[in-house]
Amino acid sequence: MVPIIVSGSVADIACFGANNGAINLTVNGGATPYSYSWSNGATTQNLSGLSAGIYSVTITGAQSQTYTNTYTISEPSAITATYNVNNVSAIGGNDGSIDLTPSGGVSPYTYYWSTGQNTEDLSNLTAGTYDVWVVDASMCYTNMVVVVSDVVSGCTDPIADNYDAIATVDDGSCITPLYGCTDPSSCNYDSTATVDDGSCYGAL
Repeated sequence: MVPIIVSGSVADIACFGANNGAINLTVNGGATPYSYSWSNGATTQNLSGLSAGIYSVTITGAQSQTYTNTYTISEPSAITATYNVNNVSAIGGNDGSIDLTPSGGVSPYTYYWSTGQNTEDLSNLTAGTYDVWVVDASMCYTNMVVVVSDVVSGCTDPIADNYDAIATVDDGSCITPLYGCTDPSSCNYDSTATVDDGSCYGAL
């Protein structure tokens, strides 16, 4: 009895999370017709539209010959990117920068910034929002938005007396509130208190 002879080819997934993998079989020998039983429930000779994973098949010939094999569909890791931002040192300045670090996918990478530049990193930036697409060698991509801000010095402690809501960098000028009785007509009036704590009593 002639055995079933199979040659299989695998098309891996190009981009992480896609389902475009495929397994194609060339079958000879044995006795036709053949029947196919795949681990995913398919009964066709070839498979397409596959996600990453392991697929096994049993092929049975007309004379009950069998052939079993396993095929693996692989995928690249997801494209990701991290970044460090140097904010603009003063309002209206243009010394901001973005240091981008991509990973995953298949290098090399191509960069498409909203500024029209194609470099990995950007410099001499004004405050604003910068959009970038990172595309790998397989034409897989990721997108992110990076914000470059103006550096505004001031007190950033929201409980301080001189809190500055627009400050982005604390300059050490925060004045800690002093709690006490702030009513000068009270017996326990505290002239150094900046926030009344409800402790006032009596009247002078």
